[in-house]
Amino acid sequence: MREFSCLLILCLMVLAKVDAQPLDCDPMDVNSCTGAGDYCWLNVTNEENPTACAPVGITPPPQQNEACEFINGCDIGLACALAGQPGLLCTHVCDPVTGETALGGTCQDVPELPAETALCARLDEYYTNVNLSYGICVDCAMATETIACDRLFADSFESI
Repeated sequence: MREFSCLLILCLMVLAKVDAQPLDCDPMDVNSCTGAGDYCWLNVTNEENPTACAPVGITPPPQQNEACEFINGCDIGLACALAGQPGLLCTHVCDPVTGETALGGTCQDVPELPAETALCARLDEYYTNVNLSYGICVDCAMATETIACDRLFADSFESI
C-alpha cells in the first residue's frame, strides 16, 4: 500500500507549483533559497532533487494534519506527505538525529500531535524506496506500521 501511495505522491509532485530546475536548499533552513519569497520544500519522492525552492503555493497555507496536494502546498517548515492518516497531510519537517523541527522545538512540541506518540520519523524508515536523511513528524498512534514507530513502541514496552 505504501508503494502505491508513494506513486500517488510522485504524480502529485509532477503537478507541484515549483520550478522544474533542480535547486539545492535545506528544508531544515526554510530561508535557504535565494529567490525573493521562495522557501525550501521537501520533495519526498525525488532522491536526485529531494528539495525545491518555491513560494508558498496556497493562501492561507494548510497547517499540521491539514490536507495538501503539492510539495509547496503547506505552511513554511511543513511537508506535504503521508503522515499516518489517509491521504496527503501537512506535517512538520524534522531532523531525525536531533529531533528538532525546521521551525524550532521537537515533534512532541507540535500542538496538533500527542506528545506521547509524536516522533520524528526518518523518511527512509517511513517510506519504502525513499532514501532521504530528513524526517517528518508523525503520530505513531496513527502510523503504527513503520520501522520508526515500531521502535518507539518497543522502547516504550522495554521501559515498563
